[in-house]
Amino acid sequence: DYSIVRLLEELLQNTTIPWLRLLYLYPSGVSDELIRFLAGERRITPYLDIPFQHVNDRILKMMNRPYGYDLLEELVEKLRTAVPDVALRTTFLVGFPGETEAEFLQVEKFMKSFKLDHVGVFDYANEEGIPAAKLPDHLPDEEKIRRRDYLLEVQTVISREKCHRYIGTVQDVLVEGVSSETDLLLEGRTKYQAPEVDGCVYINAGNAAVGDIVQVGIEEAATYDLVGGIVGEAQAGKENRKEP
Repeated sequence: DYSIVRLLEELLQNTTIPWLRLLYLYPSGVSDELIRFLAGERRITPYLDIPFQHVNDRILKMMNRPYGYDLLEELVEKLRTAVPDVALRTTFLVGFPGETEAEFLQVEKFMKSFKLDHVGVFDYANEEGIPAAKLPDHLPDEEKIRRRDYLLEVQTVISREKCHRYIGTVQDVLVEGVSSETDLLLEGRTKYQAPEVDGCVYINAGNAAVGDIVQVGIEEAATYDLVGGIVGEAQAGKENRKEP
């Protein structure tokens, strides 16, 4: 009788890894039990990656997704109630065969209403052998790209607003090493930034080793990235220098 909660319990009991992050969860698989567990365990980062794909009921059904708008709305509200500082990442697929302008704009409305922290948007592309390739009413490539780019612009505004809220705060940052931008800076990420897909923190003052978790005073913010200097001692030693 295994579940993701049982797995997390065993990982927490049998490792000293300071941060565990949950990525690529199905919306219908985020149970009340899991939400309660996340709310009570701070070694699980307050960050969830849950690909929604769309929010319109008809399109989701055509995608063979076992959920609809109501479940997504309820899920976001439950998570934010149980874990007030949770950062939510999702992805949307636009230009699915037969997607109307109104159905597309429903995604925009959802994004503006719920203001998720991180959103990726992809335009539908035919792949050999997939059932959707046989559906009627495929959209022109230029229209799919227009819809994708429009939603990315919507999220850019939201992400910039979210990022600037960190200015003046002190955040725990996992140090990843010398910055890829310049060897004058260290680079790391907060609990609210996943590797490779989100922004990072550029550390402009202080020294730390790769894998250390340090407190950083956030001084500047861009659309996705933060900048600040170390203001506290490292919290993690060499044995804790990896995050799955």
